[in-house]
Amino acid sequence: KCRLDPADGTVRVGYSSEQALADSIDEVVALGGSVVSVFHSPIDATDAALGIVADKWTGPIAVYPEAGNHLGAVDAVHGLPVAHTELKRHDPSLVC
Repeated sequence: KCRLDPADGTVRVGYSSEQALADSIDEVVALGGSVVSVFHSPIDATDAALGIVADKWTGPIAVYPEAGNHLGAVDAVHGLPVAHTELKRHDPSLVC
């Protein structure tokens, strides 16, 4: 889970942490594993987090944004419909 800080646009970890994802990702990557996931986050925060994760992680990245259901998805922040193509705009290799 991550969010964009409205004050400065920093991607922050969790719902209320002041910890920046960019300062935390090395700790996550050091744990190893087979995939890093960005999930339960607004689409704008997910999009911003993908670049941070991709800079540090060379393996697969799972994405599961807060966008309503997969049919007729709705941006949880703005209440606007979201097309699968919008979710793939960051990286065309994403599987939606």
